[in-house]
Amino acid sequence: EQKIRLGSLWVSKAGNNYIFQVGKLIGSQLAVEEKDSTRSIDIYQAYPRVIEKIVQITLPSNVTIDGMDALNMNVVNESCSFVSTAIKEGNILTIHTIKTFKKVYDENEKWINYYNVLKEAYSFTQKKIIININK
Repeated sequence: EQKIRLGSLWVSKAGNNYIFQVGKLIGSQLAVEEKDSTRSIDIYQAYPRVIEKIVQITLPSNVTIDGMDALNMNVVNESCSFVSTAIKEGNILTIHTIKTFKKVYDENEKWINYYNVLKEAYSFTQKKIIININK
């Protein structure tokens, strides 16, 4: 279990509310661009792997959250996947992400599978929620 103190780096005030760059909590992800969508060599990886992150944030009881739906993502294919969910139960916000690379080898024609997953994982890191302070 790791506790993170949120400073002004990922949280900014907007009137009575706060904008929280919550996607950054899963760590940096590879940014791919349109020019990276094609590849001419086959894909080799050291081993299949699953990278799972579970983040729980305890919120004050007087808040609501906008933008949580954007944290639910699902890209699954035969080569790899990125799945994320966000659930608020009581005053606990739980964000769960799983990025899976299923194979050691894939033909270069399958690169689009990896590209789509990498693009979605990076997109997640750019997600923000608004924490509304209810008085």
